[in-house]
This record gives sequence, C-alpha cells and structure tokens, in this order.
Amino acid sequence: MRIEWNDKDLIKKSKKAAEVAARKGAALVVADANRMCPVDTGNLRNSISPKKSKFKDGGFIVEAYGDMGKKRYYATQVEFGAQQTESQPFLRPALNKNRVKINEIYQKELNAL
Repeated sequence: MRIEWNDKDLIKKSKKAAEVAARKGAALVVADANRMCPVDTGNLRNSISPKKSKFKDGGFIVEAYGDMGKKRYYATQVEFGAQQTESQPFLRPALNKNRVKINEIYQKELNAL
C-alpha cells in the first residue's frame, strides 16, 4: 500500500480559500462601514473600499480616505477624533460587528477543500 501526500496542492488550495474568505469578509466590513459612516459631503463614505494587501501573507484591507486635498487625514480624524471634534468610529465597529461572520466564512471555505 502506498499513501502520497501532496502538500503543495493543499497549500495552494488553502491559500485560495483564505483569499476568497478574506475578500468576502472585507465586503461585509465595507457594507457596514458605509452604513455607519457619518455623511457630510459623502466623500468619506465613497472612499471606503477593500483592496488586496501587499503583505506577503496576503489578505484584504478596508481603507477610507475622504477628501485627499487639504484634509488628507480626514478619515483618521473622524474615526479617532481630532483636537476639537469628537470621534465617530465607523471602520472599527464595522470590523467588530462582522468578526464572527468572517470566521464562519473562513471555516466554510476551508471545509470546502
């Protein structure tokens, strides 16, 4: 009897499943961040987007900028507050709200291998 283990194939499939799960999880966070984001002009809400991470481990990042002109750090100021403004978090609560769902998505994708 002979048993073969193809770890390269398993690693490749696992990475693909993790990427699919990360993309789906990021979409959930973006949707909720859009709902939670305070709106004045709409620039901040319109800037919320997922993008593939450049880190070697992969994954996705959800980012927001707002107005890239004079208010370059506008999203950070809204999320954490500034000297004279109160914080109005929207990215962190969106992530926290979806942590369980994201873990379930990862489990589902990995179990499908």
